Amino acid sequence: MSDEFQKGNLESFLLSVLDDKQKECIKNFRKCYKYELNDKWTYNTFYKQKKYPFDFNHKNFDILKQKLQTLFN
Repeated sequence: MSDEFQKGNLESFLLSVLDDKQKECIKNFRKCYKYELNDKWTYNTFYKQKKYPFDFNHKNFDILKQKLQTLFN
């Protein structure tokens, strides 16, 4: 997971799987915004409204998919 996102919460994980263009947009917005924006606020503001914002083939989802498969087997 990228250092620019916090570890340990779902919103941070979901932000970590965005493509580089989306990550750069968030990074630039955070630089010019005078208040600190946590990952939960960022996710809820920028990505929660999208119907399919995530690529579930992203490598960051691999561990989650493995754990789910184990759980349901």
